[in-house]
Amino acid sequence: MARLSKNGLISGGISNLVFVNQGDRNVLRSKPDQVRQSANTKKAAGIFGYISKRDAQYRRKLMQLCKLVTDDRYAYRHRSQFYKMATSHRHTLEGDVSIVEGNPKLMEGFGFNRHLEWQNTCRFFPEIQLDTEMRSMTITIPELVWNRELKAPPKTHTAKLRIICIATLPDLENYQNVELLKEVTLEVYPGKQIEETRFTLTEVPEGQLLFVIGEIRFQQSRVQQNGELLTTASSYLWGGRIEKKE
Repeated sequence: MARLSKNGLISGGISNLVFVNQGDRNVLRSKPDQVRQSANTKKAAGIFGYISKRDAQYRRKLMQLCKLVTDDRYAYRHRSQFYKMATSHRHTLEGDVSIVEGNPKLMEGFGFNRHLEWQNTCRFFPEIQLDTEMRSMTITIPELVWNRELKAPPKTHTAKLRIICIATLPDLENYQNVELLKEVTLEVYPGKQIEETRFTLTEVPEGQLLFVIGEIRFQQSRVQQNGELLTTASSYLWGGRIEKKE
């Protein structure tokens, strides 16, 4: 239905035409054709909606636990990567969705802050050994030397490295579906050499997605303050799972 405004312009639709006001002008457009959705299209949309909701719950809890620095597009990028991870094993759209059955390896390399990528400032990745029989996970951080394993941004003088281990069941519809298993913090600065560090987690949960996340925050002088987005990098470094025994 179209209406005539006080200034003599028409707004609204008539048949397959739409009148749009742009300042003191009337613009006439045709209505778009109705999009017809197939059963598969509707099924795909339902799966994406399911994963999007669980991804939002997961991210909220993750940020509460870890307080990572993220860019303004992080949520969109994370949701897209989470969807790929969750559906990587599906050959059809039939059956119920289970995110925990996805391939957690596909999250490796995802950076939370695109303004400072992990691989551009950290020249190392921890070594992960998963013992499914003993339900243990051993993480080894190599020897760290300033400006060798760590490529520091200009005018930074120290760095705080965090290695975070979590387990998650994102299929659960609640905000308690992420468990912090272990967090290790190391401080690195010029002239200090950090020896190889190794720690082991025992009684690792079965049937859950396991992630190791790395974060490094470089500190600047008070005179030079460029903000966290330019001095903090964080990324999924490893993803895996211990299959639940019947």
